[in-house]
Formats: sequence, structure tokens, C-alpha cells
Amino acid sequence: MRLFKCIRLQFMEDLSDRQLERFIAENNVAKWFCGFGLAEKTPTHTVFTRVRERIGTQKLAKIFSKIRDQLKANGLMNEIYTFVDASALIAKTNLWKERDEIKKKQKSMDNKNLRKVAHDKQAKIGCKGKNKYWYGYKKHVSVDMRSGLINKVAVTAANVLDMDGLKSVAPKQGAVYADKGYCAAKLDQQMAKRGC
Repeated sequence: MRLFKCIRLQFMEDLSDRQLERFIAENNVAKWFCGFGLAEKTPTHTVFTRVRERIGTQKLAKIFSKIRDQLKANGLMNEIYTFVDASALIAKTNLWKERDEIKKKQKSMDNKNLRKVAHDKQAKIGCKGKNKYWYGYKKHVSVDMRSGLINKVAVTAANVLDMDGLKSVAPKQGAVYADKGYCAAKLDQQMAKRGC
């Protein structure tokens, strides 16, 4: 149960495994939340990886959904004010081989040419703003603004627009706050149909 509380804390605080190891070791409130004594030794980052692998992603998603539903049922979380945003998830693959292959066969490195040589066929090249490019995925997140808790998370290829990823994390009601990446007339209509 303590390790699951650690995983839940990791999700709530958006921490990597190494950050979580340090956070629990140095933060007395985190130790208390997870059930560790003040002088007790806390787990290393490798333990969190093994726990997640044992539980599995589908079971973990179901558990977090049930926790979210319980928080909503008790009035601790709601969809009155929701903040939505997207951020880069950089793929852990090495692009040097792919880049060299593209240079030999293609004129440019874009998503169309990349899929011919990339090892990760689902990862794409994405762009935020005018010059921040990355290879991988995009994480779309909606957060209950009152509690600060994450409501929904969805992962898409990096080239999916923020506003196209909104449908995966949009609330069923209330006000939605987002940056200019979500400004589009068609999106306003879609949100109005949902009651937002």
C-alpha cells in the first residue's frame, strides 16, 4: 500500500522516478503521506519502476480513474473550472541513425520521410511555437483548478495540434481555460456542445 501511495504522489506532483525518490527522502509531509517514519529509509527510484511494471498500465489507469471518481463523489474535485494544456514528451530513441538514413535518401527530415526509417513508427516530429521542435509525443492534460489535481491525461503523436488533443481530456461541463493554441471557432462549437 505504501508503494502505491508513492506512485499516486508521483502522479499528483508530476515527478520522474528519480525526482520522487528525492522528494520522499527529503520531504516529511511526503513521507507521512506515503506511510514512512521520519527516520525510516525510503525506496530508490528503481522500486517505483518495478511497481508500475507489476501493476501494468491498464490497471494503473483504472485505479487512478476510480480515485478520481471518489474524489468527485466527495466534492473534493469537480469540473467547474478546468485548465487544459499540452507538453512535449521526447522519445527515448536515438535519432542519429534515422537522420543519417534520411540524409542518404531524402532531402529533409519531416514526418513523412521519418516514418520510412524511424524505429518508433508512432513517434513524430512536433513543434511548439515557431522554433521548438522535438521528436516523440505530446501529453495533453486537464487539471481541476480548484484542487490542482489532474483530471485526465492523454498521449498523442507530437504532430497532433493542441486543440485536436483537447477532445481526449475535455471536461463534460464548466469553464475551460487554455492558451492561444486552443483558440479556434470549431473548438468553441465543440465545447459548447459538451456544455462547456
